[in-house]
Amino acid sequence: MVTEPSMHRARNTFAAAQRAVLEAIAFGRAQSEVLRMIVELIEAQSPDMMCSIILIDEEGRIHHAAAPHLPREYIDSIEGAKIGPQAGSCGTAAYTGKPVIVADIATHPAWIKYRDFALPYGLRACWSTPIIAPDGKVLATFAMYYREIREPTAEEMEWIEVATHLAYVALISERARASEVEVRRGETLRAVILDSVDDAIFYIDVEGEGLYRFAWVNKAFTELFGVPPAEMVGRFLHELLPEEIRAATLERYATAARTHQRQSWELLMQARTGEKYGEIILIPLFDANGRCTNFVGTIHDLTARIEAEKERVSLQARLEQGQRMQSLGTLAGGIAHDFNNILAAIGGNTDLLLDEVPGDWSSRSYLLEIKKASVRASELVRQILAFSRSSTPNHEVFDARIVTDEALQLLRATLPRTSRPASATRRMHLGSKATRPSFIRS
Repeated sequence: MVTEPSMHRARNTFAAAQRAVLEAIAFGRAQSEVLRMIVELIEAQSPDMMCSIILIDEEGRIHHAAAPHLPREYIDSIEGAKIGPQAGSCGTAAYTGKPVIVADIATHPAWIKYRDFALPYGLRACWSTPIIAPDGKVLATFAMYYREIREPTAEEMEWIEVATHLAYVALISERARASEVEVRRGETLRAVILDSVDDAIFYIDVEGEGLYRFAWVNKAFTELFGVPPAEMVGRFLHELLPEEIRAATLERYATAARTHQRQSWELLMQARTGEKYGEIILIPLFDANGRCTNFVGTIHDLTARIEAEKERVSLQARLEQGQRMQSLGTLAGGIAHDFNNILAAIGGNTDLLLDEVPGDWSSRSYLLEIKKASVRASELVRQILAFSRSSTPNHEVFDARIVTDEALQLLRATLPRTSRPASATRRMHLGSKATRPSFIRS
């Protein structure tokens, strides 16, 4: 005889076991372990009962997740069977989405195809209920077996309801955790992909008219501006824009939201890493009501390209200047050759005159000055030709004082009259003849 206190203790034990299952679910215990706990909880209510929880895969096939006391051979014989209207209590319940109560496996039409698998092991009654997800998909079934022909009692139906509820919580929690894992995995993958992109990428939340708050930036963004994410994420765009470009930039955002069109522009930006030239592309995102909720933007760094273009222009200018100088040198060389011929005629005729006039002729000194001037002019022409020619120079030992005198003669033509006193050359002192240095001249 069952007394009231013993029934009370049994209910407390049953309730405590249910709490233990829920705690296992809450603490993320393995699904197989939780489902086995549910089966053992119900089996503990009657020594003649055997229970099972069967999962249904995407192809509509059954897989035993927990059936600790069913014969192993029976489980193996129906593992992977397709659900259907005559697929036993579990397969039929999964197929119809409704409970299937079979008091006698030997005669019930649901067991026509499977009775020969169950009867050899003494299984005669089987009651199964489907476990259905919120989207209507059948996730699993819970079943109770007996070795005798019988209908379930009201208390057993309560046990089935408890088991079905606990299994539902366990399976939905597992799906939720799997979904969270997939979301986190997706977010991680997205972050890895976006952080591997060379262009700076940013994501902005729209919180009102003109209120655009940074929600996320990638690694290239922080490297471009030299600013850690913590200093960008959560800040409003207008707080970070310099005053001189603030109004124009905010207008571009407003235009993108108003026209539903992407905006692109180039901008010279001041960053901690220096001046940066960037091409900005801004894409507005909208909700189902057509309201702009976010912006996705990219910044392509043009700094290296623009600096390279500046360097190219500078090199081109220097090249053109060098070509002009080369042309000028060629022209000067040609003129110097012609001028040298004229000087040769002047010098030659002067020599002829000096040979014919007497030594005491009063004008002989003028001829000597003409001769001296032609010699000096010839020396200047020689220097111009040496400078303009592109042939390999000859190396020889030279007197540094003579070269210095020649250099001063050339400088005299380029220096202002006030900066080159006539006595400059005479004041130069390069040492005595005995200690005069020698160098290699090219």
